[in-house]
Formats: sequence, structure tokens, C-alpha cells
Amino acid sequence: MHEKQQRLLIIANRLPITLKPLDNGSYSFQNSSGGLAVGLKGLSNQTKFKWFGWPGTEVPQRDVNILEKELASTFDAVPIWLPDSLATHHYNGFSSTCLPSRKFRWIIFY
Repeated sequence: MHEKQQRLLIIANRLPITLKPLDNGSYSFQNSSGGLAVGLKGLSNQTKFKWFGWPGTEVPQRDVNILEKELASTFDAVPIWLPDSLATHHYNGFSSTCLPSRKFRWIIFY
């Protein structure tokens, strides 16, 4: 009998993938460094992850659908789109000044 793979929903500040806009109008997908993704890497053989979080950059509305499809199909990731100004205020303002010693992460098993 084949053992059932565990599944894990992860809702975090960042996706384990960072989008980088390229000069030609396309995007590269790079592994995010550090953080929760690196900590959970050891579970990846027995656990299927579904990630929700910010992909690291604001994108034009015309690119949203194609990027959502690519992130879902390739990385099982759901981007939470934030304007760059809000992301900057969150990371350099709220998180740095109000939460300097804590990182909040919710992990939900399903």
C-alpha cells in the first residue's frame, strides 16, 4: 500500500519564491533565501506544501493572471499581491519597529 503524502498549508509573509522583473518584460523565479522555506526544506520529501504570501515585488495588473498560474502550477504557491509602498512600510516600518523580536507564522495542516 502506498503511504499517503501529508499536506501543509503555509501562510507566511513571503513565498519561498521571489519574482524578479527582467528587462525584456518577463520574470525570473528565484528561491527566497533564509526563513521558513529553508527551515521546512527537510520535510519536502514527505510533505506537500501550499504557500500563501507576498512574491517580493509589485507587478502590473496585465501580468497578474499569468504569474498566478505559473506560481500555482510550478511552485504550488498563491501570491498575495501588495503594492511596493505597502510592502516597504510593512517590512521597514511595522515589522521592524513593532515586532523586532518576533516572527509570526501560521501553519495549518489539512
